[in-house]
Amino acid sequence: MQATFEKPKGFKKDYVVPNFGADHDLITLNKNLENAEKAAGHKIDAASFTTKPKYPVDYDVSYQNLGRDKDVIATEKHA
Repeated sequence: MQATFEKPKGFKKDYVVPNFGADHDLITLNKNLENAEKAAGHKIDAASFTTKPKYPVDYDVSYQNLGRDKDVIATEKHA
């Protein structure tokens, strides 16, 4: 094998990609989802997953000082 500075010919294009049909797991998943939606009487909507929490978030905890973590202390002792 020798190095060459010639431009490579390129890659083979427009080749045939086999189609084996739909994945059996996805077919089953979609059927189960359809059955669950019928049983619940409600169509699932991905946007409904973004509900706000029912508890307070983003509150200030800077006033609390609980001291050094015991794992940090142990790590420093054994380092």
